[in-house]
Amino acid sequence: MTWAWNQHATVAFNPQTDKINFGWFGPDNFSVAEVNGSVVISVSGNQQSYTLEDITLDELTAANIVALDSGTQAKWQALLDNSNETPEPEPEPEPEPEPEPEPEPEPEPEPEPEPEPEPEPEPEPEPEPEPEPEPEPEPEPEPEPEPEPEPPIDDSDPVNPGDPGDGGTGTASPIIAAYFPEWAIYGRDFNVSDVPAQDLTHLIYAFSRIDDSGRMSLFDSYAAVEKTFSAGDSVSGVADTWDQTLAGNFNQLAQLKDANPGLKNLIAVGGWTLSGPFSDVASTAEGRENFADSAVEFLKTYTMFDGLDFDWEYPGGGGLESNTVRPEDGQNYALLLEAVRERLDGLEAETGRQYEISVASPAGSDKIVNFNLEGLEPYVDFFNLMAYDFHGGWENITGHQAPMYDTIGGDYDIATAVQLYKQAGIEGSKIVLGAPAYTRAWAGVNDSDGDGGWQETTSQLAPGTFERGVYDYKDLAQKVLDPDSDWKLYWDDEAQAAYVYSESQGIYSTFETPTSIALKSEWAQSEGLGGMMFWDLSGDVTQGPESLTNAAYRSWFEGACVEEIAQLSALQPDVVIGGNGLMDSFVDFEYTPPVLEPDLGLPGEDDPIGPDTGTDDGAGNDDPLSGIDPGDVFSINWNWGANQTLEFDPAADKLDFGWMGADAFNLAEEDGSVIISIPANQQTYTLQDVSTNELSLSNIQSLDASTIAEWGTFLS
Repeated sequence: MTWAWNQHATVAFNPQTDKINFGWFGPDNFSVAEVNGSVVISVSGNQQSYTLEDITLDELTAANIVALDSGTQAKWQALLDNSNETPEPEPEPEPEPEPEPEPEPEPEPEPEPEPEPEPEPEPEPEPEPEPEPEPEPEPEPEPEPEPEPEPPIDDSDPVNPGDPGDGGTGTASPIIAAYFPEWAIYGRDFNVSDVPAQDLTHLIYAFSRIDDSGRMSLFDSYAAVEKTFSAGDSVSGVADTWDQTLAGNFNQLAQLKDANPGLKNLIAVGGWTLSGPFSDVASTAEGRENFADSAVEFLKTYTMFDGLDFDWEYPGGGGLESNTVRPEDGQNYALLLEAVRERLDGLEAETGRQYEISVASPAGSDKIVNFNLEGLEPYVDFFNLMAYDFHGGWENITGHQAPMYDTIGGDYDIATAVQLYKQAGIEGSKIVLGAPAYTRAWAGVNDSDGDGGWQETTSQLAPGTFERGVYDYKDLAQKVLDPDSDWKLYWDDEAQAAYVYSESQGIYSTFETPTSIALKSEWAQSEGLGGMMFWDLSGDVTQGPESLTNAAYRSWFEGACVEEIAQLSALQPDVVIGGNGLMDSFVDFEYTPPVLEPDLGLPGEDDPIGPDTGTDDGAGNDDPLSGIDPGDVFSINWNWGANQTLEFDPAADKLDFGWMGADAFNLAEEDGSVIISIPANQQTYTLQDVSTNELSLSNIQSLDASTIAEWGTFLS
């Protein structure tokens, strides 16, 4: 195994005599999947793969693997153990049994976002589905007995504002959707309990797969239905037990839906790495019926899901070279969705529930032309437009990943993509505008023109968070907000795109901010679009003023304008390039958010009835949010020697610690008042006449998990 950019080698491998030498390759540098009867080893950071043609995992042994890194050895051993061993039936428990230890999770596969094509043919990178980034899957054993189905969830009276109508009819109110990647629970340590359900109408779980028989099935069964979560990582706050019928992420999704009855959970099938079987499955009536039947069985078994998200990358080509491709893929895609929609209609009649179909759809014109949008439209509730990866590390020149407008030629931009969808007959309300919670980043970048390294030539990728050339938004946001760093935030007012640059490190990276999301939301509203989507939640700041999903929610459901969202965010441009010199609204449009029915309450609230907004005289109140004091947000900032007394109302107010970690402050209660001290700054904040038993974690906002944990300990 050697590093060879964008090379995809097919190897004639003999398991009886040959070996694969990984050298010093670490376990995070590669992923392994079994695709169409061949083992595929992918090096996502290098957009590279090795295929052991016609060799399955169960033909390999540890003798075939040579590695100098112990983590790589362990990873292969786990893969081969899972492939070659059949789990024994669960033993009868001994008296007062100890919980069975969880298997060592495999390192997470890293998402590989979908790159859009260039004006001239360039090597396709391994993209992300988001749906964009796709997982480089780690093969898992087929699940043994299917878990017992959960009791059907009655969602006939949803409380979340987003509630699309019947299949294929579009949406009556906005959608804020986000993807939860299955592998996030591993290296990223992002669990379903971390999902900001209060800011979402739809949570999309990525991914399920199509198995060798053409049926929808689990991909990583351990993550999906087997892994047990501690009380601290569980949505309910109750630890899983070793003998429960259903565990894993799916059980957590059921708990999340139970706590947020209006939240729609969709299960995504396919993705960048797992789209290979789509063309064969969709090409025959028998294949389509077989898949549709399996999709219904899946939804009847895993009742925490409210529908399917199709992520075929891509009909007609443009995905992995190993994918089967047919000229008629687009037409067959429509026939596949028709068959699934027909089955879902029958399931609706049987269960009394509504089941939705969404589609992760491309933004590049070369892929749109083969997608058959007009053919899919009758069967689709909404399209998740993957409006990102217009430019990235597969190119040797820096550029914008998700610009509103293309200022360099090629029409690779959001506005053009939306126009193409509308020209294909797609109603604006069915287009959900996607945005990335990750970046595209280059290294070795000079700033020859004084514009922060934009459109500079380089062949190097930035280190990234989990893979080269890609930062999680939350990771890079922390770097940009560090007062000791030289990161500068730029705003290209012509392209309507943000980016950041570090001169000392020579790194240029694309970027989103709460303000850029507010601007995109405002534009989308002016175009009559259906909402916003994010790939993926594990990269976002999940709470506070720097959260991208929260910025979208506030824009679409609270009617917050760009200026209101920008005012709370610390991510403001240091330099504005072109335009009017400001990062401000560029459309003249006044948006009216949906009015929530008073008896529906607030999204995510425990009380499904909601607040009493009536008056004593029976006149009622047209605004279900009136009468609720939004409270004040007190920022805990560095202010040398200052000792402040806050008039803090525990029933409504919040403390915002930003990126301040738990090691920076101390908490105490003295004389009936809570005192926050910052010893290094000789500084205090006093919550006058507020005791610990009057506070809860709902009063605390922080971008640092240790701060939330410290408050949890203090208040317990």
